[in-house]
Amino acid sequence: MIDQPDEPGRPDPSASARRASRDAGAAEPAARGGVVALIRKHPAAWLAAALSVGFVLLGSGAVLAGAAVGGARETTAAAPAPSPTATSAEPEEELPRAVPESIAAASRLRTCSVAGYTSADAIQTLYGSVVNVDTGEALLDRDAGSAQPTGSVMKLLMASAVLAQFGPDHSFQTRVVQGATPGAIVLVGGGDPTLSRLPEGQQPYAFRNAPKLSDLAAQVRASVPADQPITELILDATLWDPAGGWNPNWDRTDEAAFGLATRGYATPSTALMVDGGRANPQALVSERTLDPVGQAGEFFQQALAAQGIQVGSVSSGEAPDGAAVLAEVSSQSTGTLITQLMSPSDNVVSDALARQVAIAQGLDGSWSSLQTAIPNALRGYGVDTSALKVDDGSGLSRQNGVPTSYVTQLMAKMVQREQNLGIVYDAMPTAGGNMPSDRFTGEAADARGSVRAKSGWIEPVRALAGHISATDGSNLAFAFFSVGGDDASRNVAIDALTAAVYRCGDNLSNN
Repeated sequence: MIDQPDEPGRPDPSASARRASRDAGAAEPAARGGVVALIRKHPAAWLAAALSVGFVLLGSGAVLAGAAVGGARETTAAAPAPSPTATSAEPEEELPRAVPESIAAASRLRTCSVAGYTSADAIQTLYGSVVNVDTGEALLDRDAGSAQPTGSVMKLLMASAVLAQFGPDHSFQTRVVQGATPGAIVLVGGGDPTLSRLPEGQQPYAFRNAPKLSDLAAQVRASVPADQPITELILDATLWDPAGGWNPNWDRTDEAAFGLATRGYATPSTALMVDGGRANPQALVSERTLDPVGQAGEFFQQALAAQGIQVGSVSSGEAPDGAAVLAEVSSQSTGTLITQLMSPSDNVVSDALARQVAIAQGLDGSWSSLQTAIPNALRGYGVDTSALKVDDGSGLSRQNGVPTSYVTQLMAKMVQREQNLGIVYDAMPTAGGNMPSDRFTGEAADARGSVRAKSGWIEPVRALAGHISATDGSNLAFAFFSVGGDDASRNVAIDALTAAVYRCGDNLSNN
């Protein structure tokens, strides 16, 4: 038996205590004998008692061990001792458990895939977006946030900006004013390219009821005394810089032989012109002049001559401030102009209207001013414009950049006819209607009558954006930009993709 050291401050046991201990040890054998006899007499009862005692002892040991460990931990944490005046510890109040306000609904599993169409060889690189107009849910996304050149899909943005800036009832005026000398008159361009040289009773191809030079000439005849000769006709195209007619980023490869004007796509964008610069105002596709201001002066001379007014000379210049107005005609309303230009996709009128937006905002109407003016106007529709790159209003420039996700968000507002945007929606061509006859044929023919969209084409982009009335009744806004070579078969592939989306409807999968 190992001796245990005495506890500090404890006295040694006395002799009497040692004697009592010996007496108890002497009595132990007798007591042990009696206990053994009792166990032999009642073995089952003693076995149960022994087990109960063992359980109690084991439990007490566990409690004591736990108390010892807990005491050690409290010491390690150096908890402060309770105040001597404290009588009992108040139980901590249990904080309420955070409960979410609502449980998110499970996402719908959509199973209709158009992956075979989006990855078709003819599509090349696809940038695309499809949105359910009624729910706002994005159903398909193929790099939809990447800004890309648009081709004529840009006209959707331009038309929307015009409506935001002016509303649908605004018009633009072309005037004749008195020059600085008694025999001088000034033809002042108001930025209306639809002013027509056709005589009364004849209509331009697209812009019916356009204002006419003949009406201006008749008003001049009524305003100028018959005995007063017109010694000088001055042409004022200074609403914006006439020297900046050609956008520097337009492709004018071999302009003289096969350029934009020769093919009838564009003319220098000036504030004074007639019939959009067309050689034949009654033809959809017509070669356009390289000098629209000079052409306007030539045809106004002819209109004045028809009124018996001979003009001495013609020059370019600027009207005097506050000059008396001798004659004035107005364009069609902005809403009508948008309706008329969308189907023939007139680049010249689109760029003129975009410049008008900039002028109305106090800018100079230059091409560079459009980067500020068009997003400024579009911002009122509540769609983020920060990714837009605007270099013209027609889409001829490769420096334009628009994400397909922006187009579909704006298109959704057109479908819902917000803020006059129903005018743009109604003006878009319909597959199987006023869309070119080679669109939505073959595999895509079942979508005819159910797709309203604006197409776009500029190397290297083929684009289509609009609205699909799907087979399941859902309304889908879409925009597809195919970027690659210039193979026209890409139009077929885009139409096939659009028709596949038409068949999928709201079950369209993004996979």
